[in-house]
Amino acid sequence: MELDNLLEVVKKKTNYAYLHESDSATRHSLEKQLQDEESIQQDLPLEFISRLKELSRKLENAKQIASVLDWNSYFYYASTCQDKVTSLEMIKLVANCFMQVPVLTKQLAHSDCLKSFTQKVFERENLESQNVYLRFLFIFLSYQGADTCINLNDLTFLLVKRLEAIWNFKLQSVCDNENLSLYAEILRILFPLFRIGSIEESTKLTYVSGKYQHVLTLFRALPILIKTWSKYAQDEDSTIRWHSINAILECSLKNITSSQACEIVGLAIKTLHSIVKLETVEQLEGHYLHLESAISLNTSASLEKVLVPILCVLYSIMHIERVQEKLKFIFLPEECDRVTSLKKGKSLACLLLRLSMIPLLENISIWHGTILFRICDCNADLLTKEVGYGYASGILNRVKHSDSSNIIIPESTGNSLKPENFQFIDPITGEFKQRSKQPSSSSTMTMEEKEREAERLFILFQRLEKNGAMQVTNPIRQAIDSGHYQELDDTYSQ
Repeated sequence: MELDNLLEVVKKKTNYAYLHESDSATRHSLEKQLQDEESIQQDLPLEFISRLKELSRKLENAKQIASVLDWNSYFYYASTCQDKVTSLEMIKLVANCFMQVPVLTKQLAHSDCLKSFTQKVFERENLESQNVYLRFLFIFLSYQGADTCINLNDLTFLLVKRLEAIWNFKLQSVCDNENLSLYAEILRILFPLFRIGSIEESTKLTYVSGKYQHVLTLFRALPILIKTWSKYAQDEDSTIRWHSINAILECSLKNITSSQACEIVGLAIKTLHSIVKLETVEQLEGHYLHLESAISLNTSASLEKVLVPILCVLYSIMHIERVQEKLKFIFLPEECDRVTSLKKGKSLACLLLRLSMIPLLENISIWHGTILFRICDCNADLLTKEVGYGYASGILNRVKHSDSSNIIIPESTGNSLKPENFQFIDPITGEFKQRSKQPSSSSTMTMEEKEREAERLFILFQRLEKNGAMQVTNPIRQAIDSGHYQELDDTYSQ
C-alpha cells in the first residue's frame, strides 16, 4: 500500500511538471487534483524519492515502479528540479530499476528528456551530480549499447577533455576527493564507450560520420590512461588502475607507437610483480590439492579480475616492434629457473605457469597460454622445449591450437628462443638435465633399507586394496593358493 501511494504522488507531480506548458485535458485534470491536495506549489518531497529508491532494490517493487511511472515526465522533472539532492536521488532510483529490470533501458533509449538531461548534467559544474549520473550511464550503456539517442562520440570527447583537465589539476595540487571520484567514474565509463566506439569505427566509412573525431578522441585518451596506470602500477588496492587498464584494452591499439607499446609492457611487468606473489600461488595450489576450493574462490576470482585485462592488453600489442622480444623475458623461464623443476620456480614466469595449471583460473590459463604459444612462433615443439611437456600439453589443450596427444617431445638439441649456451633440458619438467647419470639408488641400499622399503610398499598396497583404489594380490598368498609354495628349512636362512 505504501508503494502505491508513493507512486501515485510521484507520478502526478512529474506528469504535471512535464505538461505544465501544454493546454491538454490531462494537464488540467492533474492541476485540479493537485489543487485539491494543496500541493501544486510544493516540490516533490525528498523522502518520497528516497523511500522509493530503497523499495526499488527488490525485483517485484522495481517492476511495479517501472510500469507505473512515465519516464519522460520523470526525467523532465529531474532536469528542472532546483533541489540537487532530490535530483540525485531520482537518478539513483532509476539506476536501481535498471539493475532489476534491464528491459527498462529500451523504453528510455530514445527519450528526448534523457538526452536533454544528459546535456544539462554536464553543463552544470556540480561534480557530485556528474559522478552519480556517470554511474547511471555506465549501467544504462552496459545494457543498451549504442542504440540510444545520446550522442556517444560527443560524450566520449567531452569526458576525455574532462579527464585531461582533472589530470592536469592533480599535477598542480592535491586532488580533492570529489575530483578523484569523478576521475574514477570517467575511467569506468570509457570502457563501454570505447567498446561501442570501436564497433562504430569499423562501420563508418566517411569523415562526415564522425570517424575522425572518434580516432582523435582515442589518440588523446591513451597517453592519459598510460600515465594513470603508471601512477598506480604498484598500488594493489587501486580501482583507478583497474579502470585505466580496462579502458586501454578497448582503445584501438593497432596504431599505437612502439615507444607507447614498450611503456605498456614495462607497466605490465611492474603490475604483475605486485599481483602475482609466491604466497598467493602456494595458497591456491594448496587449497586446490586439499579440495578446500570454497576458501580459494574469492582469491581466484579477484586474481582473474586484475590479471586477465593485463594479459589481454599484452596480447593485443604483440604485433608491434620489440614487444614480443620483451615479453620473452617475462613469460619464458630463465637459466636460474631450470636448476629445479619449473613447478617449484619462484620467478614471475614460473609463478604464471603454476597459476595456469590451477583449474579455478581458466581465463588466466587461456590468455597466458595464448601469449606463450605466440611467443614460441606457434610451434608446439618449441613450446614444449621451453616449458616442458606437462605445461605444454595443458597450454595447447586449453588454447585449442593442437591436440595434446599429438605433441612430439623434441630431442635435447635444437634452436632455443634465447641466445645462450645450450644445456640439456628435461622435456617433462623443464629443468636442466644432469649430463652424467647417477647410479641407481637401489644398488646402494643396505639390507635393512631394502626391508624397510619393502614393508612400506606392502602397507601401501594394503591401504590401496582396502580403499578400493586398486585390486592387489599378495604374492605370498598367491603362491600358497597355487600349491607351489614350499617350506624352507633353517639351513637356507644361514
